[in-house]
Amino acid sequence: MFESAADVSVLLDLFSQADRVILIDAVSGIPDGKVLCRRSPDLALPSQPATSSHALSLPQILDLAQALGQLPRTVLLYGIGGSDFGIGEGVSESVAQGIHSVVQRIWKELQQTDSQA
Repeated sequence: MFESAADVSVLLDLFSQADRVILIDAVSGIPDGKVLCRRSPDLALPSQPATSSHALSLPQILDLAQALGQLPRTVLLYGIGGSDFGIGEGVSESVAQGIHSVVQRIWKELQQTDSQA
């Protein structure tokens, strides 16, 4: 497991070493706590104006990884809707429910993958 603030060079390096990647990111433009799930090759997230605090947005990083041939064979992308990205502690109840849902879905995904191995 690795946590990143979307440092492009670090993510591209990790991608090039992995066969399967599960990504979780906050997404604006959808209701708070709503969960989107995308599996490669369809990794598109809602398009919003470039307001990311990262150098590149996650969709841009995924596009770059694909163009460079560094996108893992399997990518599972979870987006959790949010509307307040300001500095502070904690998340709203609806976002917390979205996070819980994603954790449960990833746990189930990992169990299915382990049973198939």
